[in-house]
Amino acid sequence: MPENEPPAELPEGAPESVVDLETLEQGRWFDKIQFAWRREDDAILSKIQIAADEMAADIFAEARREIDIFYAVIRVPKLRNGIVVLDAKNRIVWETIEGTDKPVEDWDQLTGQDIETAIMNLSRMKMDIALEVNKLKNQAMYGKMAADDTKDDNWGKTMSGTQGDKQARVNRESRADRYHSYFRYYLWTVADVIQREIVDFLFRLKDLRNWRINAQQR
Repeated sequence: MPENEPPAELPEGAPESVVDLETLEQGRWFDKIQFAWRREDDAILSKIQIAADEMAADIFAEARREIDIFYAVIRVPKLRNGIVVLDAKNRIVWETIEGTDKPVEDWDQLTGQDIETAIMNLSRMKMDIALEVNKLKNQAMYGKMAADDTKDDNWGKTMSGTQGDKQARVNRESRADRYHSYFRYYLWTVADVIQREIVDFLFRLKDLRNWRINAQQR
């Protein structure tokens, strides 16, 4: 760029934080990176995460209760004034080994019937859970399509202005739909993770049952 030539103006809607070439050439570009969300973005993300976590908790409430019933056999619930302490997600808080976060566990208390009951109950729930998670995936896909449709519809209605002006206006008009799309995507990913953890827990239960059977046959 010629020395006296002014820098080109950014189009409307372009990001404000642009690394200038001088800073980049001097190796100080890292100083320009922001490692925190803007206040409004952090607020939106927090609301999305809280809402999605609450919906996921409702979807998996029965399975989580079953897992807590299983662990209640080998763990000790924390009590306060004789009442079992529950966490923010309404799940039991367990006593832990002093100085650690590891729950106190006595696996000798576990019976074969406890294992079989947990396997049968979780297996019964697994199909309903799989169908619900698949529904959430399809809703997330539709949310993306709906947000794209909103952008396309508004693009056709925006006749004046430069390409950058039109893009900025279209983005503003479709913001609510795009945020809703992200919420559906986030909810599906949370549910998918929990589903995989439940399936993995089932495998561990079956392994535990097999180990006990093999130990009794020796």
